[in-house]
Amino acid sequence: MSSREKYRLSRNWYAATISIGLIVALPVLAVLCSWFYGTGEHWEHLSEHLIYELVWHSIILVVGVCFCSAALGTGLAWMVTMYDFPFRNFLRWALIAPLAMPAYNLGFIYSGMLDYSGPLRTSIRESFGSDWFMPEVRGYMGVVLVMTLSLYPYIYLIAQGAFATQGRRLMEAGRILGKKPTEVFWKLALPGARPFILGAMVLVAMETLADFGTVSVFVFDTFTTAIYKSWYGFYSPETAGQLASLLILMVFGLIWYQQSIENKRNYGAVGSVVQRPTLIAFRQRYRSWLITALLLTVVLIGSVIPVSQLILWSSEIWQTEIDRRIWELVAHSVTLGIGASLIVCLGSVVITMAIRTFPNKKLVFFGRIATLGYALPGSVLAIGLYLPLVWVDHRLSDLLESLFSMDQVDLLITGSGAAMMIGLAIRFMAVGHASIQNHGRRIQVSIDEASSTFGVTGLKMIKRVHAPILSKGIITAAILVFVDVLKEMPLTLMTRPFGWDTLSVRIYE
Repeated sequence: MSSREKYRLSRNWYAATISIGLIVALPVLAVLCSWFYGTGEHWEHLSEHLIYELVWHSIILVVGVCFCSAALGTGLAWMVTMYDFPFRNFLRWALIAPLAMPAYNLGFIYSGMLDYSGPLRTSIRESFGSDWFMPEVRGYMGVVLVMTLSLYPYIYLIAQGAFATQGRRLMEAGRILGKKPTEVFWKLALPGARPFILGAMVLVAMETLADFGTVSVFVFDTFTTAIYKSWYGFYSPETAGQLASLLILMVFGLIWYQQSIENKRNYGAVGSVVQRPTLIAFRQRYRSWLITALLLTVVLIGSVIPVSQLILWSSEIWQTEIDRRIWELVAHSVTLGIGASLIVCLGSVVITMAIRTFPNKKLVFFGRIATLGYALPGSVLAIGLYLPLVWVDHRLSDLLESLFSMDQVDLLITGSGAAMMIGLAIRFMAVGHASIQNHGRRIQVSIDEASSTFGVTGLKMIKRVHAPILSKGIITAAILVFVDVLKEMPLTLMTRPFGWDTLSVRIYE
């Protein structure tokens, strides 16, 4: 490859990567610029009556969900990693199942089951009388418990890996010193796994701040519900953007904390070769069955009961509700999932190959910015996209009206659903990029050198050599993005064109 061709290729990679990074950064900048519009009467009303309540609710929700998820996830991970009990291999994977169900699904299932008119409370009143006390499910405790059931797998997976990689030597040293398994956990295993668990708690905190559906179901106002009400209740995008900017500051604080934890991730290593700890067998058989019963209860509450209730409800109404409208919603959801997957995979391949071919700090920096969208709540992205894209839409309309003497031109970007597709791609770029980047690291420099020897360079090399190696990573990324798009509700709800609903929007309604 000549120096001129190499310069032209590097310039193209630079331009593509920097463009993707700037597109992702645009919503954040637009939200922060909402303060330049000034504070109107809506903001004054919020700041006077609601802002402290929103801050307090968001903080206590994050604290409650993080600590409950950490207690449940860490405890389950320790039992699965250290103890031998019946059905261990099955339960080890079954405990991950709640990740497949959005938190707002669990929310409306359990609120429907435990409400005053729900089957449980109705049967209790019929059996014990109307004076029998039952706590109200809607409120702080309800939303914390439901979100804990949905988010504890994040901590469970990471803590399980941390405990397993601490190795046999550390655990055996504790046993030799006469420590009981509980003492080994509190004094040796937990301190070594603390950076991993804290990092997982940060992920749970960001998911909690981004949640809109669950807190809406349980009537527990946070920043996300206030943003939505400002958008659709006050019809004030500026006020929604100002609220979103405060949420961004909270999220960026969590990101900074996560980065500081990432720097400590090698803490607790115990040698170059790590052997998994030997499973502890109970002398009293009933103890192992107690652990099995406990884990089965978690699986029952987190997966079996919700899925069974969904099947029951579906069997009762499918003849009246499953009509052409349902298939239209399915088509919309699938279209969004496929479109966003293609955009994410294409952008991730561009970023991966650019950084791999021309590694420097500038490209790495914009590559990290391009994956920032996953840390932003869907409602924040919706506000950040809406403000600049509506401005562009109005300018395009004015231009077309003046050039072609048209009376009125519809909004071309926000009115066509393009903003929704762009927002979903930005939101889940990190999901696809992680998978493709990991497969890209397998491409050795010697492979490029061998290809260049045979005259295969540039785009031909990517097509003939790199693409087959990246294919599994691309397929994995597409599947993950497709599933996440189907579950995403706030961003879809706030950016969809009028009448263009998806399954997640229909669930919320």
